[in-house]
Amino acid sequence: MNGVVERVVGAPAFFEELKHKPGRRLTVRASGPRGTVIVKLYRSDRVLAVVERLTALADGPPEPGIPEVLAFDPAERLLVLSELR
Repeated sequence: MNGVVERVVGAPAFFEELKHKPGRRLTVRASGPRGTVIVKLYRSDRVLAVVERLTALADGPPEPGIPEVLAFDPAERLLVLSELR
């Protein structure tokens, strides 16, 4: 996880757990010298389906806000998203 996340936020990256749904996914906030992102680690192979859904929704209206997909790794079941404030 660190390699993908550090390419986006820089090193060192610091992690804060936001939500854990056992057996489904772990959501953390990662911060580094270049900013802060949201990271989702899935237990299943849902990453590509979520990336496709978010990419399609990004072409829609400006509200509600949709996070931008910054990086993903299907092998690690990892998704890195922009943080919405």
